[in-house]
Amino acid sequence: MSRRRKKNTQEAEEPYTPFDFPEFDDLPATTITSVVYSNLKIDSQKLFNELPLSKRADPNVVLRSKQERKDFCEDFPKGEIISIQVEDRIRGSVIRKLKKHWCPPCQLSEPEGDPPIYKKVLTVTEVYNYNPKTDETEIKCYCSNCKKTYKAEDLKILFHFRNQVMVYMTTERNLVNLMIFASDVKITNIKMAGCSTIRESRQIIANFWKSKIYPTSSWKFFSPKSTQPRFVFEEAMININFRFGSFIDPEKFYELWSQYKSRKKVSNVTYGSASQKSINIKFPKQFAGVKAMITFPRAGAKTCELTEITDWPEDVKHVRKKKKKESQPTIVVFMTTSTLVTGQAGQELKHWYNFFRDITLEKEEEIKEVIVPLDYGKVLAILGEPIV
Repeated sequence: MSRRRKKNTQEAEEPYTPFDFPEFDDLPATTITSVVYSNLKIDSQKLFNELPLSKRADPNVVLRSKQERKDFCEDFPKGEIISIQVEDRIRGSVIRKLKKHWCPPCQLSEPEGDPPIYKKVLTVTEVYNYNPKTDETEIKCYCSNCKKTYKAEDLKILFHFRNQVMVYMTTERNLVNLMIFASDVKITNIKMAGCSTIRESRQIIANFWKSKIYPTSSWKFFSPKSTQPRFVFEEAMININFRFGSFIDPEKFYELWSQYKSRKKVSNVTYGSASQKSINIKFPKQFAGVKAMITFPRAGAKTCELTEITDWPEDVKHVRKKKKKESQPTIVVFMTTSTLVTGQAGQELKHWYNFFRDITLEKEEEIKEVIVPLDYGKVLAILGEPIV
């Protein structure tokens, strides 16, 4: 019993740990999806054939899940390309999720429910045929019911987007997926997913151009109004997770941010669901239209300039899809101070993150949960009383 008391006393005397906020650019992200608009025209077939693969990009390796990719690339240096896909052909390792498809020749279906509704039975899986002469792997389809192998087009299965080159490249943390919508007629765009920080997303594109795309000569020319490579970043989704302290008092924390709602610094403050036990803070948009742009002074330059812009350059084509409802910058704080920062624009999130950090640090003594030390003498006295 005395040993137990000594341990608990030590725990009660642990030093005070203040709130701690990293710099925004260093925050670890779970999801950063960016669309990068350029002024380049790129030949997709040349890019597929000439991008340099890592020496360890083994065509016999099939990676299905994120964890398998992470384990395989754990000791790879960053900037190594391990897989490239165009249409139904792959160079390097095979990175494909396990999917099943329906076989039109078999047309298998089975009843479900009462009255029965006939649903398709999925019997087709992907198979990969490696050709050592071309050093390429072809994606085909095998039906376990009719025991036949088909090309994807024969079964009307789509494995790819038109003119898309999919590149998987190692980063410090995992893999980044570069979906390059290349064309030697239209301007090339890049969709990028898997970056660990916003800063890293800029670095990846800059390094990818100067060390991978430019040496291949797969790019032919810029748009007519430009002589310099440009890349404009538009974030589609950013989710950042971090923890800034120990625990907060939920009522005082909610009251604090409700005050800023009345001052129009905050759009809305709400409690999360009972299962979440969080406080959700939505902020108004302040920097609509601000985007990051990388500019190289010439095609083969080793350095570039990173700037913020509000107007699209004339030589960068921007085709906006059907307008969706724009989401507000949001910070979700759980009672353990595990925090989610989510939104669509890095500039917006950085502004409101810094605002949130400054207010939280200023009011730390008011909102931090106060843990009353346990009187172990009283506890032992209660436990030691005889049971009546």
